[in-house]
Amino acid sequence: MMRVYIVTEGGKDIGFGHITRCSSLDQAFRREKIIPEVVVNKGLKSSELSGFARHSSFNWLKEKDRLYDMIDGSDVVVVDSYLAPRDIYEKISRCARRPVFIDDYKRLSYPNGIVVNGSVNAEVFRYPRRKGVRYLLGSRYIPVRKVFRKRKKRRIRRSLSRIMVTFGGYDGKNMTPFVLKALKDNLNGIKKRVISGKYYGDKTKKEIKRHMDADTELIKDADEQRMRDVMLDSDLAVSAGGQTLYELAATGTPAIAICVADNQSLNLKGFEAAGAVENIGWHDSPLLDERLSVAFRKLSGFNARSLMSGNGRRLVDGMGAFRIIKEIGCGK
Repeated sequence: MMRVYIVTEGGKDIGFGHITRCSSLDQAFRREKIIPEVVVNKGLKSSELSGFARHSSFNWLKEKDRLYDMIDGSDVVVVDSYLAPRDIYEKISRCARRPVFIDDYKRLSYPNGIVVNGSVNAEVFRYPRRKGVRYLLGSRYIPVRKVFRKRKKRRIRRSLSRIMVTFGGYDGKNMTPFVLKALKDNLNGIKKRVISGKYYGDKTKKEIKRHMDADTELIKDADEQRMRDVMLDSDLAVSAGGQTLYELAATGTPAIAICVADNQSLNLKGFEAAGAVENIGWHDSPLLDERLSVAFRKLSGFNARSLMSGNGRRLVDGMGAFRIIKEIGCGK
């Protein structure tokens, strides 16, 4: 039996993009009859890790020796982190036969192993080429969860009638109420579905309620099946620039994206260049409300949404996780 570990982080202030991405890899390994142990930083509830067949939760960034003892001599270790320093990667590179490092923006000069960057246009990033390091680059390698691999038929309505608003498990920049207010000011009679994450703060929750109207549905803690169903039934989404964009693309959901973190910037530029998202810039831009209004007008049109939907599906076919595990020698 192969020993495979996936080491990652998530929760309030970090978000759940890593957990979502690692869930995709976990599902792909399990299809090949390999059950990874997922190691997550302490702070998440067991219920939030219930999708993983095997998992451990402790502060592996500080309890390094515990992590190294666990993974020593393993076949594969996948690391998906924005917090781990290079010395941890170096040690993991020596502990595992096949170390795999998930990256988004050339965060480090990685040691020997396989570096995976599924960002759109990551092929043009100037990664250092050297012996012992192999790169898997571009949206062909973006992992998405199981339900998003199923290519359900997408209906593009002539008129814009349903919009979803989603900013992940933690809306630290308070974007959801901002978008709701903009929708109320710009688009009357539109049905709005708001996905509220587990770690939304009291201020955000209160402001969401203040801007809700009779056409607003609040959906709390949506699982992946519910998320996919809402995406497929929405004419347009407003989202941050992280992992959710790939799921929107896989479902062919046209999207307006707001950048809320440094690690989203390059990703958004790639999506924008591919015509798969309307990127309106940073969350703290003084012109954000104006840009959002312009984007609403642009994507009210059938042709603009239809084109964006097709572009998204061409970028993300849902098979990225299987390509990764095949490249590391664990899949067909």
